[in-house]
Amino acid sequence: MCQGSVGYDGRGTGVLDCYREYFGRNVIVQGASVDTAIVAAMLVALTEEHLPNLDAVDVELEMHMQMSKAERDRVLKALKPYVDACSNVA
Repeated sequence: MCQGSVGYDGRGTGVLDCYREYFGRNVIVQGASVDTAIVAAMLVALTEEHLPNLDAVDVELEMHMQMSKAERDRVLKALKPYVDACSNVA
């Protein structure tokens, strides 16, 4: 069980330590709650190899979802640890 008080500050940092205690490094931290559906969709696209890498995700987010650079950067930052972990499993 997580020790101490666990709060949510809108950036996930208030719960990060608690989740890491349970799941180790396998925690995806989003920059904004509005990114939840997009991050989930891009995780599926990457896992199923519909998109080969983060560069392709960036293009998808810009061209088809018309996301701003700041929005795309938030999503890419959330996805990067997952992509890095997958590339180390061979």
